[in-house]
Amino acid sequence: MSWLILWAIVFYVSVASFALVSALVAIGGFREVRELFQALAEKMRGPQ
Repeated sequence: MSWLILWAIVFYVSVASFALVSALVAIGGFREVRELFQALAEKMRGPQ
């Protein structure tokens, strides 16, 4: 295995890992923002 192939593998694994983590953070953040707006809507309605 040449150094070029090794570093190409390292590069593509790193890019794929970054993409996966970015997607997970975006999905989790979207869920939290949705929950935040639901909680604010309930708070604005007040006790009934």
